[in-house]
Amino acid sequence: MKNRKRFILFAAIIVVVIAAATIYMYFSGKDTRDLASVVNFKNDNASGELQKSTGQEEEKSELSDLDLPENLPEGVNTIKLKPVEGKEGQATVISAVDGNNFALAIEASLPDPDEGQSYFAFLAGDLESEQRLAAGKLEKKEGKFVMSFNSTGNLSLYKVLIVTQAKNIDDKLQIKVLYGNL
Repeated sequence: MKNRKRFILFAAIIVVVIAAATIYMYFSGKDTRDLASVVNFKNDNASGELQKSTGQEEEKSELSDLDLPENLPEGVNTIKLKPVEGKEGQATVISAVDGNNFALAIEASLPDPDEGQSYFAFLAGDLESEQRLAAGKLEKKEGKFVMSFNSTGNLSLYKVLIVTQAKNIDDKLQIKVLYGNL
């Protein structure tokens, strides 16, 4: 019963974050399907730290009064996944941790996968780790690839989120497409 209450609280936090982003985009005239344009982050690969983009490397965010990452509740984070060398695309991830409850939502801008293949998300200790936790298959909705994942238990060993392309989630040949530090 206690875990169910935590999960409901956890899910409510995710809903509030998504609702706040949608409301902001509605009143700012942005397309409500483009969550990635509201949360504008970069991953500094050298330090592994997430930083707010300065806008010098990419188009400046239109956010001026609202800085969502600083206003998120404790345990809720946003990250941006970047492409593996030679690949293209990007993704915005909202994750939340409440005790042993973990949830994340991915919205990715990716080209259509090769025929007969799909995109899959994995949690891993690092980019090269062979031991991964399958998070699920990304589905195409309104021009974006999206997925949500919920889990209970200790996931502290997983530090990286990887998006791959393959025929199925159990395929030994997974082509890495996007990655980012959790």
